[in-house]
Amino acid sequence: MDFKNLNIMVGIAALFSTVSLTPYASQVEEHKQHSETILHEKPVTTITYNVLTPVNNIIPKNFKYFSEYEHFAHMIMSSPNLDKFLTDDIGNNFVVFMIPHHEAALISSLGVINYTQDPSVKLLAEQIIKAQKKEIIDMQTLLKSGDLRGNNNPEFKTTMKKIMDQMMTNMSMYQSKSNNPKAVTNSYLKNMIIHHRAAIEMAQAYIKFGKNAELLKICNDIISSQEKEIGEMNKILKNY
Repeated sequence: MDFKNLNIMVGIAALFSTVSLTPYASQVEEHKQHSETILHEKPVTTITYNVLTPVNNIIPKNFKYFSEYEHFAHMIMSSPNLDKFLTDDIGNNFVVFMIPHHEAALISSLGVINYTQDPSVKLLAEQIIKAQKKEIIDMQTLLKSGDLRGNNNPEFKTTMKKIMDQMMTNMSMYQSKSNNPKAVTNSYLKNMIIHHRAAIEMAQAYIKFGKNAELLKICNDIISSQEKEIGEMNKILKNY
């Protein structure tokens, strides 16, 4: 499978859209005529996006409301055609789920920095951005390398999808356009705790079956860092 041709189309105004991809070599010629699909932000900005899109290219630059950051983050994670990215390889499937999961955390963290008045939340968000940006890049490098192939378990992607679906059900997107600092902070912390817990579950699932040493290290780092951050967020939430 050529992962450079796995493209998501998502949009703030449309919760569900299409995925264009080239899953087999026989289809390469047909898809050469197609440009990468466009991910639309609101206010209007367009970028091309797939799981290998450089992380700096997905950073919003012109949102006015925290709710727009939240919607954009959810759009990254919620394509109904995510299954079309997946193989039977455990490592491949882990990073295909975790890359957009990390990107969503990064986007929401960028948003809260703009609107919270709590220095401890800003510091926490900056910490999340730094760690997860590096992990996104590392996972994209692994995905391109092909080193995650050959460890098949068709049921693993079902486990990953179940964790993601449950997370999305439990989270409540911030809807208001008030940008009220306390409300934004409260929403961010509550959702990020749920988001972190899902990442920990996903990492634990990979550790149980995975074999790639570098990805195992990433998973252990996710578990240790995000468990600590959940503790910090729960402490901060007592003030909200």
